[in-house]
Amino acid sequence: MIRELTSPRAHRWQLSKFVFVGVLNTVVGYGLFVLLVLLDIHYLVASLVAQGIAVTHSYLWNKYFTFGKVAGGVRELVRFIGVYTAQYVLTLSLLIVLVEYGGVRPIMAQGVILGVTTVFAFVAHKYWTFRAVV
Repeated sequence: MIRELTSPRAHRWQLSKFVFVGVLNTVVGYGLFVLLVLLDIHYLVASLVAQGIAVTHSYLWNKYFTFGKVAGGVRELVRFIGVYTAQYVLTLSLLIVLVEYGGVRPIMAQGVILGVTTVFAFVAHKYWTFRAVV
C-alpha cells in the first residue's frame, strides 16, 4: 500500500485526475463567471457566486475521484475551505489589480489568473488537504 502511494505512476495518475477535475471545474466556475458578467452582474459578485459553486463541485470531485478519500471528516473540509479561501483572496486581489489598475477586461483577467491559482491549489490539496496518512 505504501509503495503504491509513493510510486511515480501513482503520482502521474493522480495528477491526471486532478487536471481532468480542474478542467471540468474550470468549465463550471469560469463558465458561470462569464455568463454572469455577460448578464451585467458586477464582476466581483459574479466571481463570488461562481467561486462558491466551483468550490463545492471541486471538493466533491477531488475528495472522491482524484484523491480517493472516503473519510476525512471536518478537519479535511476545513483545510479544503482554507485552501480555497486563500485561493479566492489571491484571485480577487489579482482581479482588482488587473481590472482596476491594469485596464484588463474582467473575463481575460480571470482566465490569466486561473493558471496561477491552479498550481497553488494542486500543491496545497495534494500535500495538505488530502494528504495520505501513512
